[in-house]
Amino acid sequence: MVVIKRKKRIGKVKIIIILGVLLFIFLYNYYASTTYFGTIEIRELKQDNNEYVVVVEGYFGVKESNFNEKDTFSIVENEEYREGNITEIWNDLSEDKSVFVRLKVYENRNDFTLERIYLD
Repeated sequence: MVVIKRKKRIGKVKIIIILGVLLFIFLYNYYASTTYFGTIEIRELKQDNNEYVVVVEGYFGVKESNFNEKDTFSIVENEEYREGNITEIWNDLSEDKSVFVRLKVYENRNDFTLERIYLD
């Protein structure tokens, strides 16, 4: 009786460990990213209330990301660094414009995270 309970408990522990490892592998692959430092082309800009949608294209393909006023990143303008958000640079962006940036591109998702933009 005691041996059967131990085997059931060991079996449950093995299943939990295997599921945990599989979940870790899935999440690791899902959030795999590359930091890109270079020129991108802005394909599309949309604004809806406090949501800003930016579609960019680079060597990584076409990616789309949503921004709001709370999302901050570094802005380099005239060789001066400052923290800012999308509302501060929205008027400087235009479609079919090339911009030098540093961003994190997610390989298995269709979005990106802007880390720094150079406006000179």
